[in-house]
Amino acid sequence: MSEVSSPLRRHLGEPRSRGQGTGASAAGGRGVRTSKPPAREAVSARLRRLFPAVSASQQQPLPGIAAGTGEGAAAPVAARPIGQGIVLEHRIAHTARGGFVRGHAQLPPRYCHGALPLSSVAALDGEAAVLLSGDPELAEFRPERALFFDLETTGLPGRGNGSGGDAAWRNHSQTRGRCAGTPLAFLIGAATVDASGAVQLHQFLLRQQPDEPAQLAAFGQLLKQVDYLVSFNGRSFDRNILADRLARNGMDPERILTLPHLDLLHPSRRLYRGAFGSASLDVIERRVLGLQRPADEVRGAEVPERWNRYLSTGDPRHLHAVLDHNVLDLLSLITLGGHLSHCVRAPGLALVEPVMLAAAARLLLRRGRPEQGESLLRRLALGSADDLVVYGALGSLAEHLRKGARHDEAVVLWRRMLGAAGADDLQPWRAAAISLERRLKQPAAALALVDELLGRLEDGEGLGSEASLFHEFLARRERLRRKVLSAAA
Repeated sequence: MSEVSSPLRRHLGEPRSRGQGTGASAAGGRGVRTSKPPAREAVSARLRRLFPAVSASQQQPLPGIAAGTGEGAAAPVAARPIGQGIVLEHRIAHTARGGFVRGHAQLPPRYCHGALPLSSVAALDGEAAVLLSGDPELAEFRPERALFFDLETTGLPGRGNGSGGDAAWRNHSQTRGRCAGTPLAFLIGAATVDASGAVQLHQFLLRQQPDEPAQLAAFGQLLKQVDYLVSFNGRSFDRNILADRLARNGMDPERILTLPHLDLLHPSRRLYRGAFGSASLDVIERRVLGLQRPADEVRGAEVPERWNRYLSTGDPRHLHAVLDHNVLDLLSLITLGGHLSHCVRAPGLALVEPVMLAAAARLLLRRGRPEQGESLLRRLALGSADDLVVYGALGSLAEHLRKGARHDEAVVLWRRMLGAAGADDLQPWRAAAISLERRLKQPAAALALVDELLGRLEDGEGLGSEASLFHEFLARRERLRRKVLSAAA
């Protein structure tokens, strides 16, 4: 190794000799190196200082972590508490591929995370998983056959972590991991659930990047034992990061990419973004799961900086808050899965606001549950059409009825909508006129509707993007007049 590679240079800093600067600092320019590349021995020494490889004889493990002679052989010196009732034990695991820190905790089914017990995840069966995701490959889903997982990474390039820029990330996504500068998953968190609802928490923490194969191999052993994945935004991010890291280390990424994957971000957005304006995990925790994180909780955006501090100082205490943050994310993933399953099975009980019920109804209609979706929309439609949520529910219900060829029922709902919105919304007028003319064969009623609308619109000025509809209504009126006259002749 005659020169420090780009990823390590970001961790180690530019090599410099005593009293001599490098590149931009010494010469005032960008990309100018004034010192010689470090020798292999110098780089190795620097790595050892920044990433101490703790052995069984050393007494400087992570606080709360004991060094061991074999994987899982050591007992914790002082296991740290994480929240109420959680004690997470960490051990140094030594393998032929390297050493890493392995964390573990076991929680009983009755343990409550926020307002929900961990056992609530039992409701997340195949039926609920398919309703939430629309993926038929999840039809046989069971929590005890799934791996709930979450990563803590060095962040995307160009997003404040001092690496390669957005262009490098776009290039990475196109070349499937052959470019430099992609995030490092320095902490992999995972959880499994047994048939009783008891939870096993696992953490795989890197102390130094050269040990990444050992970390990934240990996680891979856990991955072999499951048939499904559950994450929050993992289909778009976490899964692909792990696949990239596996490929970079000469390991097969196929399993992480092909296991049926339930991503809870997407149903959370469908159900809650309209009510809260956001469906981020912290918003869902506070407003749905009843969880208040500690005041000193590390924010997700701070995680890469914590990792950088650890690399700079060698002090593992910078990572304690990250470890805790990861555990809370995993527990939220488990209880959120149980909660969302109730949202699609019994939305009237699980969802408290009309806008949430409307979102659940649309989701059920999309997932092929017309009776449930229609029932929710009819419940909402009992309100005043002047209410925006009720107005939207009327539109969704009318469209559902139209698709089912129940045009007479749909027209009643469209008339309620145009009575509330007048000429401010032309869509219910158009939909009602089409159904009256073409499906119900009532050209006279359709003509009366069109005449009423055009009388309100006058010359069509000020319609903006809907100006074309005005001209469509003019043409429709002429056609309907001919039909009515022909029928009367």
